[in-house]
Amino acid sequence: RAFTALSQVLPTFLSQTQFDMTLTFELESELHMKDPREPGTKKILIVDDEPLILFGLSRTFQDLAEVKTVNTGEKACDEIAANFYNLCFLDIYLPGMNGLEVMERIQERSPETKIVVMSAFADENMKKRIEKSACMLLEKPFDLSSIKNIVKETLL
Repeated sequence: RAFTALSQVLPTFLSQTQFDMTLTFELESELHMKDPREPGTKKILIVDDEPLILFGLSRTFQDLAEVKTVNTGEKACDEIAANFYNLCFLDIYLPGMNGLEVMERIQERSPETKIVVMSAFADENMKKRIEKSACMLLEKPFDLSSIKNIVKETLL
C-alpha cells in the first residue's frame, strides 16, 4: 500500500536509490511505535482465561489505550518481558502459572506497571497479599462502566 502510494507521487527523475531510501524512511515512520512511557501513549495488558472477559475489557478500554489480551500467565510474562505496560488487569485463577506468580514477575520486571487483580474467589489471606502488591483488587462480577473510570484515573 505504501509502495503504491509512493511510486505514484515520486517524480520520474528520482533515482532508484533515492526511491529506496524514501520508501524505507516512510515505512519505518509508519511502523514506529511510541515508547509507552512517553506522555500520551498508554498500554494495557489484560490477562484472563475467559474469552468474554478479554473481549469485554478490551472493547471497553480501546478508546483509552492500546490494549493487548493474553489468556495464560506464561503469555503475560512474555508480554511484560517484551513490552512496557502502564496497567495490567490480571485474573488470579489462570491455567498453568497462577495470577499471584504473574503479579510477582510483573513487579520484578516492570515495577512501574500498575496491577489490578481480578477474582471471583479471593479469601482474606489472598486479599491481604494482593493489597500489599497490587494497585487494586477487583471482585468479579464487575461493572464495565466503573472499570473504565478506574482506568481513566489510573492512567492520568
